[in-house]
Amino acid sequence: MKKNVLLIYVFLLLNNALLLSQNVTHFHFGLDNGLSQETIRTFTKDDKGFLWIGTQDGLNRFDGNVFTVYKNNKKDTLSLHENYINKIFQSSDSKLWIGTATHGISYYNNKTDSFYKIGLNNGYCTGFAEDNKNRVFTTFLNGEIAVISSTSKAVKHQIITYFKKRNLQLTSILYDKQNDALYVSTIDGKLFKFKYTNNDANLKVEEVPLNSQFGSINKFIITKNYIWLGTAMGLYTYDQKTKTTKKCRVKNTDDSSPSNLFIEVIKEKNNILYVGTDNGYYELSDFNYQSGTFSTISSYFGDQKDDTVITSNRVNDILVEPDFIWIGTNKLDAISKEKPVFNLINNKSKIALFNDHVFSILKTKDYLFLGTINGLNCIDTNGNVTVITQESSQNQLAYNVIRYLIVDDKNNLWITTTRGVSVISLSDFNPKKPKIKSMYHDPNDATSLSNDKTRGLYLDHHNSVWVTTYGGGINRFTGNLKNDNFTFERYVSSPNPHSISADIAFNITQDKNETYWITTNNGLNTLKFNANYSQPIFENFLSDTQNEETLSSSSILQTFHDSKGTLWVATQDGLNKYLGNKKFKRYGMDEGLSNTFVYSILEDQQNNLWLSTNGGLFRFNPEHEVFTNYTVKDGLQSSEFNLGAQFYRRFKQYTLLWWS
Repeated sequence: MKKNVLLIYVFLLLNNALLLSQNVTHFHFGLDNGLSQETIRTFTKDDKGFLWIGTQDGLNRFDGNVFTVYKNNKKDTLSLHENYINKIFQSSDSKLWIGTATHGISYYNNKTDSFYKIGLNNGYCTGFAEDNKNRVFTTFLNGEIAVISSTSKAVKHQIITYFKKRNLQLTSILYDKQNDALYVSTIDGKLFKFKYTNNDANLKVEEVPLNSQFGSINKFIITKNYIWLGTAMGLYTYDQKTKTTKKCRVKNTDDSSPSNLFIEVIKEKNNILYVGTDNGYYELSDFNYQSGTFSTISSYFGDQKDDTVITSNRVNDILVEPDFIWIGTNKLDAISKEKPVFNLINNKSKIALFNDHVFSILKTKDYLFLGTINGLNCIDTNGNVTVITQESSQNQLAYNVIRYLIVDDKNNLWITTTRGVSVISLSDFNPKKPKIKSMYHDPNDATSLSNDKTRGLYLDHHNSVWVTTYGGGINRFTGNLKNDNFTFERYVSSPNPHSISADIAFNITQDKNETYWITTNNGLNTLKFNANYSQPIFENFLSDTQNEETLSSSSILQTFHDSKGTLWVATQDGLNKYLGNKKFKRYGMDEGLSNTFVYSILEDQQNNLWLSTNGGLFRFNPEHEVFTNYTVKDGLQSSEFNLGAQFYRRFKQYTLLWWS
């Protein structure tokens, strides 16, 4: 179970300081996430939606959740031929071309999950392009260009040696569809245009008259009127009509950007230039050719210690998508261009927590309470955060690891911890001077808590407080807080078939018939009483692999009663719907739930269910039985959640959903 930050889903924007937390727009993926190496050289997205990332030590395929790593295996001729990846390109026939630093190029066949080397050993690959005849052109630093033609039966290639014979080192290549021409750039700042027929002998090459000295042209793109040149001495533009070259001023509003940025990559979309340099990432628009300036500039600079910015100033590649900008730095970075579906509160947001490891959430009129691994964070309506710990309360708080929170009918905040239960009066509540009472297990007192490892809390229909424990079954509070009488009725497992099925209990709910539903690590239980909590009778529900109308798993984590009265059950292996008559309907991978470890279930204003899992959040439409998955791409800090760390509040016009 991964400890994570608080996450909020809001259906309507509210005028509430607690909801105006910083929108997380930067995401970072590195070794801890499964990348083979953290220096990102290049990437592309294929026609199946996979992101392919080339690093200095391996090729990676990313599906949005998991990285698959490909590396060279000397004993396998169909493995990746070299681990240092310079360029990746997908051609129109869906072949994925891999350009390396010393071993030429190869292509990937997704049907066989294998790599096939082209009979070239030209060394340092610098670029790919494809013309209107579906020929792939590959440039190498030594001046050669490979021309590759593919059919379903064979892959053939020819070599253009024109540039190599003139001692020109090629840095990039581009195909201009409008003019049906190829352009190549060189390390000494030259740009050439040519059309290829069928051989090298009749090649007619024209040098573009740039009339400027700016060292290497590392990358270039062609737009309607201009050729944009990313060079070792900054960004230049060539006007194709006037045949003049102008240096562009790339500067921040504080005028502190260096005059000679080393441009690594340029991309263009919707009249915006996306520029990666050796000193930051820039988005440029509204260009004035006369002055060589952009009226709109967004600048991003790196800091490995700050998750809210890019990882490094050196940007090697950029991929522009409708909702994301992927940036290759010393990690795989991404910037969301859309407003996140989810808002976050953590120790770096506008409302900063004292600890990010959140186990429990509760919202009252005056406070948002967050139970963490190190105390209770109390956030008032002005966004002020006060933390209550054992230390700050002179050991009145039972323990700092807080598992669950509820408020009873007398305005008392109940808190379960891993070493007992605490209660704080919210009447005249002062978070700096809280009034706390705590209660613990006493082995010599059968009316005390059955176990100090307390987990869940529930306020039933008769305003009785229930406590679930990790090893001591469940407890019903029978005492009187006002008189400091801390007594409980215990319900523990026994050989009696009408007892609770296990003593590790997580969650209690109650349906409209006042039947209790209790989740444990070994079965789902119902509990019924006669009047005044007399004659308790438990009934157990377990999974049976031979009977698909039983639960999908016996490890039950949560139950939820939706607005229509339907009971839903979260398990370690899927979602279950109770059909009545001891029958359940299972939902798992075959039904679209791609991660079946379900921690919690909540319901939104449109009667969709929201499931927290080890693979992100899932929205489930019960009517059409359709799952929609949300991950870090949608603003989640992580795709893994905590058991019990959820809360919702339904209002007339909106619903607030909270997870951590």
